[in-house]
Amino acid sequence: MRIERLRQFPQQPVRRRLLLARRLHRQHAARRQHSRQPRQQRAVGRRGGGVAELKVMASYSCRPRNGVAGNKMSEHGRGRAIDIGGFTLRDGSEITVLDDWGTRREGPLLHALHEAACGIFGTVLGPRSDRFHANHFHLDTASYRSGPYCR
Repeated sequence: MRIERLRQFPQQPVRRRLLLARRLHRQHAARRQHSRQPRQQRAVGRRGGGVAELKVMASYSCRPRNGVAGNKMSEHGRGRAIDIGGFTLRDGSEITVLDDWGTRREGPLLHALHEAACGIFGTVLGPRSDRFHANHFHLDTASYRSGPYCR
């Protein structure tokens, strides 16, 4: 069925990826401006010379929320979400949500980054939200009447 859909709409997957990239780029640019809190900026800069690479765990993926059949469509399925598991620093060292969220050294930085993303993105989920997000930050552009959803 998926192959048939791709044949009928050959530009659709590329178009969705481009839309996702454009939305997330805008959100990321806004997030950078919003989260320029000196303590977090210095904290990352002192560790390995700054961020060299984000560890993207998921982006566009046509599936229900949390991969559970019967759930509503995930924002990933709409091309509006990205999951970040951590980042690599310029010196090659890594900071990951799974390994470092609860540590004394990197934990406060990860908590600050999670908090800074809230409000820039419509939904921000992390290890405190549920077992499905224990190893990454879920960021999406969904909007809610009540404001951002951050857990």
